[in-house]
This record gives sequence, C-alpha cells and structure tokens, in this order.
Amino acid sequence: MGLVKNEEGGKKVSDLYLELSDVPKRFRPLAKDTVSVWIHKINSVKIIGPDAQPRILRKYATEICVSTGRSGAGCYPCTTQDPMWDKLDAKSKTNKKGARTDFPKSCVDLLPVLDLDTGKVKIMKGGNQLYENMGLWLATQPDSGKDLRRCEWTATKTGKELFTKYSTMRLDATQFQASAELEAEAAIMMERAKQDMAPLKLEQFMAAINGGEIPLNNNTTTVSVPAVNMSSSVSQQPEVPATFTFEPKVTPIPVTPAVMGGVSIIDTFSTWVNQQPEFQGMGAFDNLIPVLQEKIGGVNYHKCTPEQIALIQTALTAKLSSIRAKKA
Repeated sequence: MGLVKNEEGGKKVSDLYLELSDVPKRFRPLAKDTVSVWIHKINSVKIIGPDAQPRILRKYATEICVSTGRSGAGCYPCTTQDPMWDKLDAKSKTNKKGARTDFPKSCVDLLPVLDLDTGKVKIMKGGNQLYENMGLWLATQPDSGKDLRRCEWTATKTGKELFTKYSTMRLDATQFQASAELEAEAAIMMERAKQDMAPLKLEQFMAAINGGEIPLNNNTTTVSVPAVNMSSSVSQQPEVPATFTFEPKVTPIPVTPAVMGGVSIIDTFSTWVNQQPEFQGMGAFDNLIPVLQEKIGGVNYHKCTPEQIALIQTALTAKLSSIRAKKA
C-alpha cells in the first residue's frame, strides 16, 4: 500500500539506497539474509503531445502490497483498474498469458550493507535478478553457514530501462565482525527503508495512478487532491464522507446495523485501520496481517460479515492497546 518513490521531499534519497552502476560496487552485508516485500508496479505513461513532442503523463513508481504472496489481494492496487491502461505500451498491458494486468506484482528484497568504497551503511534494494547469485550461494551452504555476512560481494547495474540488468558476485570470504555502532546504524537504515515504503491513503494512491502530485503521507492530516480523477473503481473501498470522524484513542467501532449513516461497516473499519499509525508501513506486516490471517485465514477482509469484522476489530483493538501500553 505504500508508494516507493526513493524520494523524500522531492529529492532523491541518495544516502539511503546503495547506488549501482556498470562499475562493480563492493559491499559487505550486515544481515544474514534479505527481507522480502511484494510491490505493485505503477508503469510510466508516455504520449506524443500536440506539438509532436514526447510527454510524460505518469512517472514510474511502485506501491507496496500487504499480501505475503503473488496471489494475495487486499490493498488498493489489488482491487483497482488502471485508469491509464489504454495508454500503456502493449508490453505493459498484459501478462505472459495474454491476460490484462493492472499494476503487476513482483517481489523486492532489502538488505542492509556496508559500502566498502565509502564506509557508509546503505540499503541494497532489488529483485530476483540482483539477488540471484546470493541466493544460489546460500542454497549450497549448510544451515550453520547460511549467512551473507561471511563474504564480501560486488553488485553491478548495466543497461537502461527495459534492458537494465543487475548482478552480484561473491568475493573471497574474510573475517568480519560488525561493530555495535554499525549494527545500530543498519537497524536505523532498515527502518528508514520501511518508512520510505509506507502505505498511501486512498487519495494519495489515486493521485499517483492518475499522474497527479502525491500529497504528503501524514496520518494526522487530511489532504485534498482537487485535480485528481477519482472515477477509477476501488472495490469495497469508497470515500468516507467528510462528516465521519474518529477519536484518537483506540475505540472499537459499532458493528450493527450493517450500514450506519450511509457508510458500511467495512468502509468504516477500513478507514479506522488506515487511521492507526501502528498498522501503517511495515507495521502492517508486524501488527495487522498476523491478526487478519488468524481470524479469517487471509488479508482480504472486504467480503467479511459484520460479525467477522467485529471479531477482527476486537483483536486489533487489543493489539493496539498492548502496543501502546508498552510505549507508555
């Protein structure tokens, strides 16, 4: 649910991610293995304008998915049709089977590393191609030796756009022990990466896919996007009327009747979830998804009965109370 822009305040996050080029970049992993997340691709849209000049209607971006696998569903990109699908190039419109695809999903891995050229801690982010050789090496190691930190590695990026290729290569294993300061910095950088992949609210997602400016992702501020075309359908997740408000404390929502004031229980519950900071970003993986999987065996609660929503709400309220009690 979170748009991955690699930007903060409109500027590239050069101090967060490891920048790769055709010159091999030497690094040392600071974690035994990678952290995997699923993302949706919001493909760029380019047209030829009236002046016969190319024009970019929408920039490429990625949106984090709350699912834990390719077939899972439950976030906005899983349930929304791309309003610019007809303007995509032919290759981006369908999958390998020829079926229409809206915001295709793929897996991305995050790994904290020490840039051996600069001595700085970075996050290496990439897909299967980048981590293929690392995964193959891990598979050959005994359980006691499955640790990427045992070796130095290089990473390389060649080509551009659709022809871009990534690769890693293992160097000789050498003795290495990360200091407490390095481990602490690696943890901080991973948290920053999680924040960079924080989930968007509905109006932010709609702005992104319609080619508009993306409002700030702020859980305490209401953001208006007047220029955005909101005609695209998001199943079971309509806009909540402006008169509907939430208390800042953890308050269970009523579950009867099934519709109150024109707002369905599911819509009310969905908005309540989006208002809780503990369920945003990677908090969705730590706090939200485990409860949904326990109560309904998955993450798509949009077809649940009011009784099921009540069970989920009770469990999530208890979870929030426990988290906030520990912080107090």
